[in-house]
Amino acid sequence: MPAEHDGTHRIWETVQARLDALETQASFQEELLNTLNDQVSHQQLAMGRLWDANRLLQDQLRSLQRGNTPQEENLNEPEPPPPHY
Repeated sequence: MPAEHDGTHRIWETVQARLDALETQASFQEELLNTLNDQVSHQQLAMGRLWDANRLLQDQLRSLQRGNTPQEENLNEPEPPPPHY
């Protein structure tokens, strides 16, 4: 085998090894990215539920500070007219 061909073969093997390493790294990064995306999605849902709960608690606190329970608040509202009106 000529020395020139042997050198080309070694270069090709080196390039192939580097390409394999890059493909492996890209695969791991893709898996990590998918995992992180799932985590962010779950956290967004959890934050939405926490915001809703916080809003509800703030409403209840305001109601208690006014001295009204939710049932009393409904009593303070005027009754709608009867259906025959």
